[in-house]
Amino acid sequence: MTSRCVNLFVLVIAGILCVGSASLAWAGAVYNVSGNFGTTLFTGPLNGGTFSGSFIATLPISSGVQSITTFDIKLYDSSANLLADLTNTTAGDFANVRILSTNCWNGTSTGSCDAFLFSNAVATDFLELITPVGFVGGAVVPFNTSLPTTYNGSFGAIGGDTTSTDSIVTSGAITAVPEPSSLTLFGSGLFGIGSLIRRKIRR
Repeated sequence: MTSRCVNLFVLVIAGILCVGSASLAWAGAVYNVSGNFGTTLFTGPLNGGTFSGSFIATLPISSGVQSITTFDIKLYDSSANLLADLTNTTAGDFANVRILSTNCWNGTSTGSCDAFLFSNAVATDFLELITPVGFVGGAVVPFNTSLPTTYNGSFGAIGGDTTSTDSIVTSGAITAVPEPSSLTLFGSGLFGIGSLIRRKIRR
């Protein structure tokens, strides 16, 4: 193999490794949360409102309950008024992700699911997001009014867990935020591969 071929080969491998490393780090530990509350069934103060925020966690979880110690989740009504700010900087507020093993709608069947809970100290203002088990990011499971299971999907409440305070989640997502180092690696990999392509075109 000539020296030129060796250099090209090294460049391609370096580019692939950089892109691959970036994709591995892409999941990260920081997650954004966003979604919408519905206007049917349980409406409550959040009727037609939205939720948004972020948290830090190690996903997926394999068993039990994992505390989420850094989080900031805001619940808004349909007029964009902030009704609750659930955050680890407010005394008593708490959050966790746990595996529910039975009576849970996981998006495809009744069975196990992951449940993310963000709550104030007395669990009267909260957001619970149901996801498929082994969740590492993506859409949450909306509340399904036709299911007779215990955990029908995602919902939130302002003022308590009753039909007069609950609001169902109609859509939502938990998405991983790329780490700055991941973006750098990804860019370096693409630059290397792009350089190789430009050299071939020139020849």
